[in-house]
Amino acid sequence: MNESYAEAGVSVKPPFSSLFLKTLLIVGIVFSAILALLTGNALLTSVAAVLVVLAVYFMPRLSKMEYEYIFCDGQFDFDRITGGAKRKNLLKVDMENVEVIVSPDRRSEYDNPSITNVKNFSDNVKTAFMMIASLEDKQLKIYFKPTDKMIECMYNKAPSKVKK
Repeated sequence: MNESYAEAGVSVKPPFSSLFLKTLLIVGIVFSAILALLTGNALLTSVAAVLVVLAVYFMPRLSKMEYEYIFCDGQFDFDRITGGAKRKNLLKVDMENVEVIVSPDRRSEYDNPSITNVKNFSDNVKTAFMMIASLEDKQLKIYFKPTDKMIECMYNKAPSKVKK
């Protein structure tokens, strides 16, 4: 059995929309709580309670985000994990569809500016590896941060496609 398996993960800063929703939720809680206390209105009190419940549920999901990469016997899985609990599979790429995987140092040699479909699964594009793959008649540029073990597994699977 000649299987190769490696996984890696990278924590990223949540997108602006998550931070905006988090801020909006906090402002809504404070505003409705102040109104409920000043007016003594039961409806405003229940709205404040609902907002607190929503905040308790959504705050962890809006605060933490990471990407996980799994390379298993020639197939890449790119997943997003939000709040440390919710996992969503974003992309699956087979090594047969990969044209090249390039280290950050050699990216300028292989970068193709005409490829407009870009997926960023890293915390910093400048220090990330770049993969160019063909999926469903379109080319993709994928930025990710593999571990050394993952680089070795990819190189063992297809040495001509991995440029260290």
